[in-house]
Amino acid sequence: MVHSLATFYGSSWPDRLPLWVAFHPAPPGGFGAAVAGNAVFSQPPSGFSDNSILTSILLHELSHRLCAEISAARAWWVRRTMLGESSPTRELAYRWLDEALATAAASGWAYHRLTDSLNAGRW
Repeated sequence: MVHSLATFYGSSWPDRLPLWVAFHPAPPGGFGAAVAGNAVFSQPPSGFSDNSILTSILLHELSHRLCAEISAARAWWVRRTMLGESSPTRELAYRWLDEALATAAASGWAYHRLTDSLNAGRW
């Protein structure tokens, strides 16, 4: 899935670069995840057992990294295309594009690939 996501983003992420995943418990009522380089960190609540949701969350965070690794030419094209539109919300859409793509890729496409169903929860 990482290769497919990297291709989708046009990312320069090398196929041979290992992806490290680390888990540590979240405080009660919490749930966190982050990415730094080729490491994804997750803080699932104690007893969390839905591996499909957890995987999609990890892929969401990785998607942010892949988006940051797109070529300068592609980044320029996206910026020029989005901000060149006449929509009054173009700047807001451009600012949230990374988050929207990560959410659609992970909670939509990846979750469907993992479970053969759509994630009915809020995402």
